[in-house]
Parts: sequence; structure tokens; C-alpha cells
Amino acid sequence: MRQAFDAKAGLILVEAEVSGPTGKVDATLVLDTGATSTSLNRNLLRSVGYDPDAATEFVRMTTGTTVRVGSATDGHSGQRPRQACHRAACAGP
Repeated sequence: MRQAFDAKAGLILVEAEVSGPTGKVDATLVLDTGATSTSLNRNLLRSVGYDPDAATEFVRMTTGTTVRVGSATDGHSGQRPRQACHRAACAGP
């Protein structure tokens, strides 16, 4: 996929398929060109079989306006924490 970056165009939306242990779901995601990790909504994660509430490790995520704490998973088992988190379930909407 290629998308020319235009700061005046607003958000870059990406149609994606999110898969997990119990299924797949189509989702519209926002591409953050400066992000070093990925965050997904807790309900989206639950719908494909992950349980963010079972996490034992958490990461701090800084946005433009706030700092949030999310549960860290490795994206494979959904339960196993990982030091360098690539996927996090944000506590926010």
C-alpha cells in the first residue's frame, strides 16, 4: 500500500483485518506515522479472542495530550507480556 503524505489532508485511515485466537474482524485504523508501537481498542481485542484484563505487564503510552497505561501483549498468545511491546490495549476509547 502507498499513501502520499499530506499534512493538510487529516488522518490517514487504513482498512485492516485484525485476527486472533477466536476469529477475525475488519477494522478501520488510524495510521500514526510517528508511532513506535500499535494500540488497539480493548473491545476489538476481545472480539478476536484476546483478554487485555489478563495482562500482567503494562506500558505507558504518550499521546499528544495525555499519558495512558495499557496492557502489554506480544500479539501472538494475547496473554504473554513482552518487554518491547508492539501491541497495547489502551484503557481509553
